[in-house]
Amino acid sequence: MAKSKARGHVFVERVLTLRHTRGTSKLGLRVYRPMRMKTGEYGCAYQISASRIIPGHRRVIFGVDGLQALLLALSLVDLDLDGIVRAVKRGRIDSWGRRDLQALRLNLARAPRASKRRVR
Repeated sequence: MAKSKARGHVFVERVLTLRHTRGTSKLGLRVYRPMRMKTGEYGCAYQISASRIIPGHRRVIFGVDGLQALLLALSLVDLDLDGIVRAVKRGRIDSWGRRDLQALRLNLARAPRASKRRVR
């Protein structure tokens, strides 16, 4: 697992393919492990290393705990990738050979519901 002093350990990473009118480019996506800040809240950083067509960037999102920070970071990744697609004319991002990002999207509405049954 790679480590960056500024962001901590890489939690997950993937290389995506950006298809556009000029050909294809690779996008690197890294999400770092949520870390507790000195203030008590948690920060989760992510980085999109983009091609010559779109500049890359890093962001940190904060939450009350590590799970909230991670979920918020993943939601922002989704928005940022949509923005990259809109920034290039007729662009599309492929993941695992799929033509869309359904493999990446976090859909909490479809997540299984917790059972109301008591566990003893």
